[in-house]
Amino acid sequence: MRATELIIATIATGCAAADVTAPRARPPKPTIAVLGLDAVGDDAPAARELTVALRAEAASPRSRYALAPHRERELAEMKELANCANESASCMADIGADLEVDFMIYGRLDHGTVKLELMDVAKRFNRRAIAVPIAPAGPLYARLGATVE
Repeated sequence: MRATELIIATIATGCAAADVTAPRARPPKPTIAVLGLDAVGDDAPAARELTVALRAEAASPRSRYALAPHRERELAEMKELANCANESASCMADIGADLEVDFMIYGRLDHGTVKLELMDVAKRFNRRAIAVPIAPAGPLYARLGATVE
């Protein structure tokens, strides 16, 4: 499994076993917004690529979420609009409520480490957090064209 797939699978997806015995209506998937990852230093290109990959995974049929349409916003932009000084749970939940989503993924790429949060908007807390180092010499970093100081 590629590093991006591992990161995405850990934070954003879940596969349900197919029920082939009887057709039944599936409940609608909860909606999710994937905010553009913030980046520190030279990590901006890699942060953009990871954001695109997270959004694509959230939109895939195997995702447990439904990517909210027209919710491709940047974390920094949303914090500024909401007057958030930081990424406190209450402020991030307010952003998720404004976006009218059930869940929200946000985070940053900081000197080769991806830090992501999965916010449960209704419950106003982060259900899951992950920090995964990406080795500068590794295939993901090479593919993304990023450098680390």
